[in-house]
Amino acid sequence: MLEWIAHHPAAAIFGMFVGFAVLEFLRGRFRSAQASSEDAPLEVSITLLFAALIYPGIVLVVGFLATHYTPGLAGSLAGLPTWAMIALLLVGDDLTQYAWHRASHSPLLWPLHRAHHSAPHMGIRVVYRNNF
Repeated sequence: MLEWIAHHPAAAIFGMFVGFAVLEFLRGRFRSAQASSEDAPLEVSITLLFAALIYPGIVLVVGFLATHYTPGLAGSLAGLPTWAMIALLLVGDDLTQYAWHRASHSPLLWPLHRAHHSAPHMGIRVVYRNNF
């Protein structure tokens, strides 16, 4: 399973996204009386944009930077046990997301980020809702 996820990260992220959407739906939290008819198409289009352009772009840029600036680190974590790799990934990813979200509240980045907080209902559908 972990090998499949390592080779198909976009599919794994999409699966988690769908899983959380299903949980919200089952708990009756997927739809909101406060949401407008424009919210769903906006959220779907932004999510598709993220999946088609932004995520692959991030992977390419990070891969390029790692290959050219830190080639000696390639495979340096390969000897760790699986549980340690997962723990490092979860903590590292969570801290990176937190730092980026905090930075997005700065005066410089807020104009790009405020759409994320303008949704009348917070849930899985607004995860990628930002201005680009």
